[in-house]
Amino acid sequence: MMSYEDVLRGLFLDDATPSGRLEPDQIRSTIVQTPVSEIVYFLQKHQDELSDVSAKNIPQFSNIDEVDKVLSIIIDSGLDKVDFLLIGSYLKQDRAKDMAYRKYGENHYKLCAQLGFVLNPPQFQATRNGYAYHRENDKALKMIWFAKMILHVPIVQQAIFKVMKDDTPFSIREYMGVFLSKSTVIRRLSNMKKLFQILNEYSDEIARVWITRINF
Repeated sequence: MMSYEDVLRGLFLDDATPSGRLEPDQIRSTIVQTPVSEIVYFLQKHQDELSDVSAKNIPQFSNIDEVDKVLSIIIDSGLDKVDFLLIGSYLKQDRAKDMAYRKYGENHYKLCAQLGFVLNPPQFQATRNGYAYHRENDKALKMIWFAKMILHVPIVQQAIFKVMKDDTPFSIREYMGVFLSKSTVIRRLSNMKKLFQILNEYSDEIARVWITRINF
């Protein structure tokens, strides 16, 4: 049996590939039982092992509900070759050009990767975490699971670290501007607000104090 810290390491620090050691029951129980603030303290302790924030890993999505559909394509479709174009064409049912399908598929696959449910492209494969999450039937538990995996997103981690050290308001808009153009910040700001809203909803009191210091 893996230790509590080993499971958190597999979820948030290591690439938990399908051949890894994480078991669904261990992932489920750790996610449910560990408060958001404890996960943050764990991440803070291992900051040197976290990914740096970059323009490439700041989330951009149209519909957050597409996460389950992306996992279904990766896990259940049985397709041998998956790419952004194929994912986008499955998700986006209206008529569109290939470029639009490709971009839509890219944005939502990358969101899944940022949440720790799939491997980073060019690999198109679910992690052990992604498999376990996708197979979970309890919708309430899945919402908790999804919310806590938002802590896998680098810009979310760094924003919370900053407000932990200083109890003054922190502008996520200005922080995003370090990595993105002004127009791109505007496009992605609503995505960041949505992620923090979900995280806050399933946070403990300590974590909510931190999150309320983040302005949009």
